[in-house]
Amino acid sequence: MQMIEHFVQFYENDVYLISQVAGFLRAGLQAGDAAVVIATKPHRDDLENRLRADTSRMAAQQLHADRYVALDAADTLSQFLVDGQLDGERFTGLFGPILKRTTGSGDGRARVFGEMVGLLCTEGKHEAAIRVKDELSICLPWR
Repeated sequence: MQMIEHFVQFYENDVYLISQVAGFLRAGLQAGDAAVVIATKPHRDDLENRLRADTSRMAAQQLHADRYVALDAADTLSQFLVDGQLDGERFTGLFGPILKRTTGSGDGRARVFGEMVGLLCTEGKHEAAIRVKDELSICLPWR
């Protein structure tokens, strides 16, 4: 059984957020982990720019290899959220293949940064955000 670690961090500004997430992803890429980013376009762009600017050559190359995937948070939500509910089958169907490809058969480690719950909260969809957060732990295909 693979160990799943999960944490939530609050931040005051985007500069701090990008700095912290870039460090988290950079360390993973340098260790050979996969990196999956599910975020808004400005944050995806800022993260990639930061990673390109301050990573080792090996990790920077991984941004364009199969070990790095960046997805739009709103688009990703629309693929598995149905009437405010997380559809576990759709979630697994979306993330299972991504993690299998990026981790090399699904057995490797992946570092994931996601803004889906935050996006729902920003849109005032607090109940949906809570459901997604709670149900994500049930539906994780890489457990």
